[in-house]
Amino acid sequence: MTNPNLSAAIAPADKVTIKTALNTVEMLLSFLVNLTPQERHKLFKMGPKSLNFVEYALEVATEHSGIMPLDFSLAEFEKDFTLTRDLNDIAIISGPLLEGISDTQMLAGVEAMNAANMVYAQVKLAAKADSSLDGVHAEMKRRYEKSGKKEDPPTP
Repeated sequence: MTNPNLSAAIAPADKVTIKTALNTVEMLLSFLVNLTPQERHKLFKMGPKSLNFVEYALEVATEHSGIMPLDFSLAEFEKDFTLTRDLNDIAIISGPLLEGISDTQMLAGVEAMNAANMVYAQVKLAAKADSSLDGVHAEMKRRYEKSGKKEDPPTP
């Protein structure tokens, strides 16, 4: 792990700017769809190696439109191919960004959970000598009793 001790923050104004920019992107891509895992599984997908094949098929269909069925829409084919290529370009740019956001969120969460477990461990010890912490200890202990079995947090 290259960043074992993450120490970063997002300024409130920057967070607003980022959210506004992402809302703008979402509005510009308002046609996006979300498929279920079952829908994804059933589709005959176009992978990266198929891009050249589809592009060539578009050229062939354009040059030899007379062989295509009357209900075949060359305009829709071209539109779908162009959208695929454009979204691919956007995915290439946004993929590493999304992965970085996800990985950084995970690392920050791990660090926050480790700190919380350290607080819990200290509360657990202190509650033995100070009954005023019994309520705090009981509330924090609930986190590890959710499954019905007692589970102690990992030692930080």
